Amino acid sequence: MSQLSSNVKQDKSSSTVYLSLGSNEGAREERVLAAAGILSVHERIDFLELSPLYETEPEGDGFSRPFINAVAMLKTDIGPYRLLDICQEIEKQLGRVRQPSACDRAIDIDIVFYGDLVINDIRLTLPHPRAVGRMFVLKPMRDIDPGVSFPPDGVSVSELIGRSVGCGWVRMVSSRGILPSNFLSGKDLD
Repeated sequence: MSQLSSNVKQDKSSSTVYLSLGSNEGAREERVLAAAGILSVHERIDFLELSPLYETEPEGDGFSRPFINAVAMLKTDIGPYRLLDICQEIEKQLGRVRQPSACDRAIDIDIVFYGDLVINDIRLTLPHPRAVGRMFVLKPMRDIDPGVSFPPDGVSVSELIGRSVGCGWVRMVSSRGILPSNFLSGKDLD
């Protein structure tokens, strides 16, 4: 995948962050790319990579169609709670209405992990508690960083895939590595 931008000076205060992006409503691919596009132009985010796009089986009941998923790798000096706020603002901008967990989603952005931070409180759990069992997270992560390991145990994403710990089918639908400018506007997403 190609480098998309280089907005943030790399220093000790920047952390590597992995985000899972997914949509199963409307123009699914365009919504995922629009979310990545919005993140890529943020002044305090150095957007490093976007994985290929995958069509994936929904986890649980209550979904009307498969998801399109991708993983983004970035560096930022934005703290994890503020980054969570930014992700939720982007979700709202792209049409997400918060409802019970087992329902269709215009866009879903999860922080998979933030550097090697381990957080477990009512607002945020890092690393994401279910990421290690989700092939729709693991396979795209491996595409952009095969050696990445989950904190705090240090189990690699490749090892987790090799163990086949994830459930559900996952198939690549696009290896697009750049964000077309028309996806940055958020237009025509229904």
